[in-house]
Formats: sequence, structure tokens, C-alpha cells
Amino acid sequence: ILLKNTNKSYAAETTVDGVTYVYTQNGSNAENVYISKYNGEDIPKRTVTEINMPQQLDGYTITNIGDGVNNILGKRAYNCIDTYIIDRYIYKIKLTLPSNLVKINDNALSGIQFESSTIVLPSTLQTIGKSAFSNSNFHYLGGTLVIPDSVTEIQDYAFANSFYGMQYNEVTDSVQWVPSTEAVAKWWRSFPNGGTNITFGTGLKKIGEGAFLNQPYITAITIPSNVDEIGKGAFLGSGLEQINIQNRSTDLIIGDNAF
Repeated sequence: ILLKNTNKSYAAETTVDGVTYVYTQNGSNAENVYISKYNGEDIPKRTVTEINMPQQLDGYTITNIGDGVNNILGKRAYNCIDTYIIDRYIYKIKLTLPSNLVKINDNALSGIQFESSTIVLPSTLQTIGKSAFSNSNFHYLGGTLVIPDSVTEIQDYAFANSFYGMQYNEVTDSVQWVPSTEAVAKWWRSFPNGGTNITFGTGLKKIGEGAFLNQPYITAITIPSNVDEIGKGAFLGSGLEQINIQNRSTDLIIGDNAF
């Protein structure tokens, strides 16, 4: 049976360790992977769901996740400018990504409340898509983001607004995003693990427009020598106090209001 989503057709559905995945077969690879069920039911709300993604589905290697429209849970993805009351954000997951992942597709992890403050990106990853982690919370309580050396591009708004807080409303059974003011961010940074640490890999070439927009928990970054371009507004609204740019032999293109 051919399964259909918003604007794509999918060739297969399979269940591994109680998690049902939908994917497209492309040669020996499983692509556009997302999760449709958990133990035969919808993903539970407000409880932690642990998902250890396998390396393969039906013998096909998972190389990218997300269908480019919805997030990996098959829920509507919200871009970086959506900061309304959104009930999708009451899904909590503790996620382990496949070790052979090449790309995190557009919106793939958008709007998800991560249980862990540290996400491990595999060493095979090459591209982090547009709004891939936008409006998620995985750094809200302080965390570490290590971009592997294999990553060459962080696309537009990939991590935009992902340091925002959330406030649950029991009356409406929904979650309201609460943008972090500089005062709140400064308070969080005063704790030993209250800031956010970002390490960029040596293979990085481009940081897209608004890639780290509105993240006041970031205080310092080092731009590797291989980066050729930083898009406009890439770090706008951050708490940057120190910017280190490694020695380079070529010009660095920096967009308007990048910092």
C-alpha cells in the first residue's frame, strides 16, 4: 500500500522496537524517515518517550530524517517566526539519532521538547536543513551542541529560537512559548551549567541566514577557518560576548546584522 503525506508519497512502513517508521526507499537507503506510531498508539503527550532510532529499516540504511514538511513525529512543523500557543510542544522525547545519518531535513526536529539538554549529532552528518531544530528546547536548561567535522552547511534558521522556554497551560492543554529575555538569559548563564556551548567542526563552510537567531544563552563562539559565509542575522539576538575567527587565507562573507 502506498502511504501518502502532505506532498510526498512513501513506499514503506515498518516497526522496530515498538516504534513505527514511515520512509522512502532510494536505492539501498531509507530516506524522509518519520515516526507514525509508538507501541501502536500516537506519541504520548507530556511523558518522556525514549526513541533509539535504528541504523536500518528493512535492511535500508537511514541517511536522512524528516519529510521536509512535518517534523519527525509527523506533526506540523513551525518555522522560526511562529511563537504562539502550540499544542505540538507537549511531546517530550529522548532521542538517539542513527549513526549513518547524512542529512537532517527541513523542519525534522522542529518544535520538539527534548528531555536531554545535549543532542549528539553523528560523525557522518553533512547538512542540517532549514529550521531543522527551530523552536525546540534542547538547550533551554544549558547544554552542549557539537557540530561534527563532517558538517559542511547549517542552513537557514536551523537552530532559530531553540533556546526558548515553555509554559504549560492546563486549562487549554497547550504550551506557550516564552521568548527568553536578556535578563532571564543572564540569570540562567549565572549557573555552572546554565549557558550553552557550541563547537563548530572544521569542515563547516556555511552558516545560513538566521541559523542561530534569538539565542541569548550563547556567550562565545569560534568560527573555523574553513567557513566561507555567515548569513544575515545568523546570530542576531544572541548573548554573544566573544567572537573568535580563526586565521584564514580567504575572505569571509558576513551578512547584514549577522551578530
